[in-house]
Amino acid sequence: MRKEIVIGREGDQLFKIEAVGVSRRHARIIIEDDVWMLEDLNSANGTFVQMDNGQYERIGNRRISPISRIRLGDETVNGGVSFIARKAVPGMEGNDYRLEFNEIEKIFDKIQEERREIRAKNKQKQLLITLLPLVLMLVSIPMKGMAGVWFMRGSLAFTSVLGLFLINKNREVELIEQGENLLVCPQCGRPLSKYDIKSHSHLCGAKG
Repeated sequence: MRKEIVIGREGDQLFKIEAVGVSRRHARIIIEDDVWMLEDLNSANGTFVQMDNGQYERIGNRRISPISRIRLGDETVNGGVSFIARKAVPGMEGNDYRLEFNEIEKIFDKIQEERREIRAKNKQKQLLITLLPLVLMLVSIPMKGMAGVWFMRGSLAFTSVLGLFLINKNREVELIEQGENLLVCPQCGRPLSKYDIKSHSHLCGAKG
């Protein structure tokens, strides 16, 4: 069975849209044989889907899942209407967000595991960077005069540069930002704490 839901200010979705940055017929969701597709209907301000990294990507026609987060228009006051795909579809309305919370918990666990791995590797690299100058100092001891001094200075400079390449802080920052974008209440968009995620509870009243 094929089902089509037009989304926009004059759409068939289950909630009212009044934002002027959203077209009258902005996009549509097509469901056929349990395959969900999202199609932009030549809207003025675009249709966006939230990706795995938490960022939104503009689409023309994209396969999605029932719990994909969709944004119509830009992020200014004229647009930025966002919602979970299945909440726009008749027959899937309601205040039950168990599917979304299960996915949020998986994302949380994945991010936490990768952060633990990064910290463990960084500790090993930090130990290497700490011990390396000591080894180089021992090597420089037999050297005479300025040769030993310059060798030691060069070694310290090399160790400092090596530390910049070995310690992976940027990836952990990326993971923190990813969590800020993805670990939010599927109904109200409020950031979720670890307790909220693990207990499937939150302040807006949606049932996890």
